[in-house]
Amino acid sequence: MTLRPATIALSTALLAACNPPAEPPPAQPGSSAAPTPEVSARSDRACQLATDLEQQIRHFVSEPETARLMDARAAWRQAHEQYRLVWSDYQQAGLTLPQQGDDRDTLDAWPILPGYLDQVPGYPKSGLVHADLALSQSFLAVEHQSTDFHYLTRGFHPIEFLLWGEPAEAAADRVKHFVSPEPAPAIDAAQRRRQLLGLMAEDLVAQLQTLCRPSEQGRLSLALASQETAITLTTAANDVDHGGWSQQPAADGAAASEEAGQ
Repeated sequence: MTLRPATIALSTALLAACNPPAEPPPAQPGSSAAPTPEVSARSDRACQLATDLEQQIRHFVSEPETARLMDARAAWRQAHEQYRLVWSDYQQAGLTLPQQGDDRDTLDAWPILPGYLDQVPGYPKSGLVHADLALSQSFLAVEHQSTDFHYLTRGFHPIEFLLWGEPAEAAADRVKHFVSPEPAPAIDAAQRRRQLLGLMAEDLVAQLQTLCRPSEQGRLSLALASQETAITLTTAANDVDHGGWSQQPAADGAAASEEAGQ
């Protein structure tokens, strides 16, 4: 018996719909998929905006004033928004972010316990800012969520808290927290805030660089392409009349599909 082309096409679509798309083959040692321009552009911009944020923070802590604080806040918003776009790509691709461990994203962990970092109403000398502890990149990495998920010392939101402070705090009042009094006390909280903010910004840039490696961009591009293929195959299978092959013109078939979906 000779199968008609239409029957062959139907069989192919049904088989594709019934079988999940194969996982992309593992990359061979020393090789990686080429990143797409869209993925490269999105993640590269996230890295650039994080660098811009660090520069604005360095500018602010070198001479704390309201205008520089507002510039740093604007840079934070842009960098965080762009990172969330990259994060959404990983969600769509079904991939875990490279810096994520134990279902926790060190770049965007939330919520935060502000008193772990600095003073809050009712606790005027709380947090790492007022502690007699040396601040460093390695210290922040160890302390991050060390004993509680809300103890954050890395990522966007500790930076956000140090830049904004309490919700009702005016920008001009916030700036005062970064200006050291004279004579400086034994524990100069303002100086430690400046140092802590700078270290956090530096760490943020370093973490984001992983997302901008061509090999990581290629991994994301490959996974996104696989997801798009799966969506295309599912859509094609859903368009098939599983009750029998329809010989109706395409326009009539589209109308019938619309009526069935109502």
